[in-house]
Amino acid sequence: MGKKRQRSRAFCVPAALVVVSAAACGSSKTITPAQTGGAWTFVPPGSDVASGGSLAAGSGGAASAGGGSGGGAGTGGVAGTGGVGGGTVRVPKPYACNGEVPNQPVITHFNGFMKDRWVSPGNLDGGIYIYPEPLTVKDGELLRFSDKVTTYAGIGVWFSGCINASSFKGVRFTVSGSLPPGKMVRMYAISNRNRDIDEDDGVGACPPADPDDTWATCRPAGLILPVTSDATTQAVAWTAFEDGLPSLTTDGSDLLALQWSFDWSDGLDPYDAQLTIDDLEFYGDEPEGAGGDGGDGGAASTPNDGGMGGS
Repeated sequence: MGKKRQRSRAFCVPAALVVVSAAACGSSKTITPAQTGGAWTFVPPGSDVASGGSLAAGSGGAASAGGGSGGGAGTGGVAGTGGVGGGTVRVPKPYACNGEVPNQPVITHFNGFMKDRWVSPGNLDGGIYIYPEPLTVKDGELLRFSDKVTTYAGIGVWFSGCINASSFKGVRFTVSGSLPPGKMVRMYAISNRNRDIDEDDGVGACPPADPDDTWATCRPAGLILPVTSDATTQAVAWTAFEDGLPSLTTDGSDLLALQWSFDWSDGLDPYDAQLTIDDLEFYGDEPEGAGGDGGDGGAASTPNDGGMGGS
């Protein structure tokens, strides 16, 4: 299905607002040779990159992650014109967040991660996406990107449905990677209120002023994320996410996805990048704590070709 191009807009968050970090605890997980030499990720169905669509903008855009039944990536919800000779534009109806509340902090430690799906010890489930094509996914126990950035590129974790994590202070995870000097990773909290309305996938509550440039009026709140070669634990408060539209930040009450995007803009030279995300959790009063160590449950379900929001 064709998707409209989502233009990028750059923004910056002062480093002091970003995260609380600490050295990561030791882990028995290792990156095997099969997990190197190419991006380990997933391209969501319907991304339509080959026909000129853009799922995200590394330095200023973000993938439009689906969160509802049969949700999908990309920009959608294009209003149709009505009436012969008339200029009336039908405004699509916003979708409400069903607001499922996580019953414990752990989102996923990616144990038993198979293809595009992760499993959780709690009541959450969902999958991962990565863009652009032709990136491929490998089974494993880490969410990892290792490839050359030649266009807008990144990785994300989506939830089945729209969740209400406002009882937590934010999200934490271990992260490591390598980037050339001057390049950075931006993290986004993709909320339903800032998601452009996608009638095909049944998500989003923001009617874009221009369906061909959703980023100008509907964009997720984000921040610059420190990335080092040594794995560190990053605890990111909801209040650290900024510069979203129409809501500047998020309180975690209508969360569809979390995304990590690489720097990119037209005219940049390609560059090598690595990024590894693991032990993804919400946190409460103790962001520097180790979090739960529970297993991630049983085998992952079969990938849903209908899109990112399927469960």
